[in-house]
Amino acid sequence: MRKLVLTTGIYRFRTTHRHHTVGAGPVKTCQELFSAYLDGFPRSPLRLLFTETDERGAEYIRRAGVVQVYQAVPLSATNLNLPATARALIERALVAGWNPRVATRPFELDGWTVIEPTD
Repeated sequence: MRKLVLTTGIYRFRTTHRHHTVGAGPVKTCQELFSAYLDGFPRSPLRLLFTETDERGAEYIRRAGVVQVYQAVPLSATNLNLPATARALIERALVAGWNPRVATRPFELDGWTVIEPTD
């Protein structure tokens, strides 16, 4: 896990690539899982799951650690491996209610909702 120092504490983060079986069939999709935790609080991690989908006609996994929103103009790619991206994801999760100092279980969100642009 990589180390990231923010004003709210020291965090550890990583991105993993995995394959997810859709329904009961043999169809598999790619997933990227961004995980982070506050040092000293590994039992209350942040988990952002990016599942390859075309339900909204937009989101795809381009390569391990990089997710891309195809409907954005210009095309928008987010590299989950970069410390600046990790910082933004952690800060958005904290605003969304992740409180690793008091939580007793993982805080899980659909990653696509975290990186979607806001108006």
